[in-house]
Amino acid sequence: RVAAGVLRKTEDRISNSVANLLNGLLAGDALIVDQTNISSADAPSSASNKSSTSDVWSIIYELHKISTQVLTTVIGNLAPLLLNEDTSKRIRVTKLLGSLFCSPSSNIAFKYRICFRKWLGRHHDAEVKVRMTMVKQLTAFMERKAQERELCEEVTETLIKMMGNDPDKAVRIECVHKVCDLAHKEQSVSNGSSSSGADSNKGFGPVVPAKLLIAVANRVAESKEKVERKDALTGLAQIYFRHYVADKLRDVQSGGDDCDVGIIMDALYNTCSMDHSGRSAGAKRKSKTGRRRGGTNGGESTYSYDVDDKYKWIPNLIFSCARFTDENDPDMRDRLNQIVDDVLLGSFMPESKDESSGKRKRPLSPTSRAVGFSMIVQALRDADDDGSAFKYMGMLLSQKSNLQTALSAYIDTRSNAKNYEQGSEEALTADAQAMEKLEMVAQLSSPIGTPSDLEAVLQSLHAARDKHIFRLLATIANPNHSSSARARAFEDLPKRAKSLGSNTAAWVKKLARRCAMGGFVNQDSVSTCILLAQECFHEGDIDCAMVFLRAVKTAIDAFPRLATSKESFGTLVELFGECQSSHVKNKRQ
Repeated sequence: RVAAGVLRKTEDRISNSVANLLNGLLAGDALIVDQTNISSADAPSSASNKSSTSDVWSIIYELHKISTQVLTTVIGNLAPLLLNEDTSKRIRVTKLLGSLFCSPSSNIAFKYRICFRKWLGRHHDAEVKVRMTMVKQLTAFMERKAQERELCEEVTETLIKMMGNDPDKAVRIECVHKVCDLAHKEQSVSNGSSSSGADSNKGFGPVVPAKLLIAVANRVAESKEKVERKDALTGLAQIYFRHYVADKLRDVQSGGDDCDVGIIMDALYNTCSMDHSGRSAGAKRKSKTGRRRGGTNGGESTYSYDVDDKYKWIPNLIFSCARFTDENDPDMRDRLNQIVDDVLLGSFMPESKDESSGKRKRPLSPTSRAVGFSMIVQALRDADDDGSAFKYMGMLLSQKSNLQTALSAYIDTRSNAKNYEQGSEEALTADAQAMEKLEMVAQLSSPIGTPSDLEAVLQSLHAARDKHIFRLLATIANPNHSSSARARAFEDLPKRAKSLGSNTAAWVKKLARRCAMGGFVNQDSVSTCILLAQECFHEGDIDCAMVFLRAVKTAIDAFPRLATSKESFGTLVELFGECQSSHVKNKRQ
């Protein structure tokens, strides 16, 4: 503190002397180096002086907090060191300049634009360590200097180049991770203004434009590295839930299961494009927020910070990834199922405690989940492409349904085989039929490795004596099971199957995840969609009623058994009767 005070008071008189000292240390001037105990730029970095402030790098950083005027010529002399042949020196100067540019106590990046751009040029350094350092500091700059929009756009362009063109996959993956972390942490916004609530960040952002998120999406489409594709898709899905779903459904979630239908319809008008064939002839309905229905064409490659441009296209990308099959990328297929079930609309598990924060994690209410499911289905239907994402969604849901049907058939056949006398011809025939059905289950589920591994795993499961394993599997093979039944199966099955061997236990765990209903489509969301369609019809809003009914049709096309519950079927019949009566009444008028 004393030294800082002296520097501030004598800044005009000593700034040149201090600058000459620092410049001499940076240049390795022998005369200056011999006369001071401060380590020069040429001194090797060691574990001992990393924690000290006796080297020129640390001195420069600490000085900028007191007076940037002292560093006027020093920063200019740092720039040439970015091209130094010594890798360790390049790393140290890259880190120092990055820390100076990111510092919240100064605007050095704005004052020294030429030096800033030379620093940005290190994104193509020959050394991987330097490029890794750049990734971390570029995203740190965007977080700490979000108000410097023009500079952040230059950083965005650099990150896009690194993400798409860096020859090292580790650098590209790090780029994806850092950008997704940044986008996830930035403040939730709606229509350009900060959102309220516990999810709001402490003030930075919006700083990630649609263009940067699209660059992440391009890694899913263009990368040949499976990990890169998988991590990019996962990051975008998490961003979509936090900044789009949770934000758009905030009022619906606050309203609980008895949320006012007007709030629900507002949520649809703010997220769904209603300008499609078959829409009602009434004038456009305006929501409480003043936005008319119909959205932007999300996904344009611009510096847009609009919520729709940044996030609305993400479900389209997610479901398009159903083109990655178990044959060409089984890990991606597993991750895609997990994203759809537990990320897109949040976790389907019962309320739990977040281990990191200690807070209770409250999932979306059935009403919020039904609205979220409907708005995603509508967005996929209204997408500007050839509708392939909507078709892929249907294929993905149908695969789960077919797996459930095959698993139910196997369990029933295996159970029937027990009715015959052991060793009899009938028992052997029934057992062989059960194994054939189990092989069909394996074809629809996650692959198990080599054919010999597959045979061993199937034989091990088929011979299991623990009846509770098959009771749990039978429960989740019925699409009408609850979230608590799903949680119980996920918890108990790995424990029960552990005695069957590690390979069998791992496959049974994957089978359960592939088979169980998730947060995207389930019995509660379908039955709630039917009730909401009826409420919207009673309000005279045919467009909103149709959005919910289309979602119901999408779910039931894949899972016919979801319509077999007496309450849901009865409500549909009642709604159909009301529609017929209304049609006859209007015709008479």
